[in-house]
Amino acid sequence: MLELLYKDGYKVVAVSDYQGDIYSSQGLDILSIRQYSVGAFMVWAIAIGGKPFISISWYHPIYGSILIVLYTVVIPLIPLEKRKLS
Repeated sequence: MLELLYKDGYKVVAVSDYQGDIYSSQGLDILSIRQYSVGAFMVWAIAIGGKPFISISWYHPIYGSILIVLYTVVIPLIPLEKRKLS
């Protein structure tokens, strides 16, 4: 629903979940937020390990732990670019 409104030209100024929110009076780039969310899900899946990953010869659970810490620290440093809505 949010993406449909965004594509129709509405300015999205805030998104939230159970852990917090993101707000910008100039508007948010919903596509960037979605990319970060998908990345977070992939990192989480690698960190918990399990069947898909234990079959990979080079995989070790510590890699997932390191990756989730790095992703959690680095992603907030990347600014969400704001698109101009015309």
